[in-house]
Amino acid sequence: MMRIKAVFLTAVLAVLTASTAQAASTITVIGRHPFCKPPLASVADLKTMMATRTADVELGLRKAGYPELAQPLKEQFPSAFIRSGVYVRGTTFKWMLFKGWGTGPVLAAADITYDGRETVTAYEFSIDHDQKRYTFAVPLKCGNLALLEVKEL
Repeated sequence: MMRIKAVFLTAVLAVLTASTAQAASTITVIGRHPFCKPPLASVADLKTMMATRTADVELGLRKAGYPELAQPLKEQFPSAFIRSGVYVRGTTFKWMLFKGWGTGPVLAAADITYDGRETVTAYEFSIDHDQKRYTFAVPLKCGNLALLEVKEL
């Protein structure tokens, strides 16, 4: 039984890792692969997560193909306006940072579409860089940093 679980876990992680190189992944459950544990319960928790996981965020941004956002994020996040957001089935994220089963290295998956039954509650904030506004979403249940949209200023 343990061998079957190990093979299954390896297969799941391989698929998740492969999805970082391929486009269009669908997720139906939030919280299986959390960036941080326990779930975020407040804006203070989000701020703590961002302050204590700087290296993970920077690594994730490189893996997602956005290393140029590391410095603006570090500088602007502490004073960013943080608001609540609710996402429903069909919401698409440009990319999402996570950790397989909540442990190990940071992974990045591109073109994520949420296809779950439950709504997802998240914190949202934006940063500006090179005449663009980047809006991020961080689901409370997992703390995964996701890029929701990019708009020209």
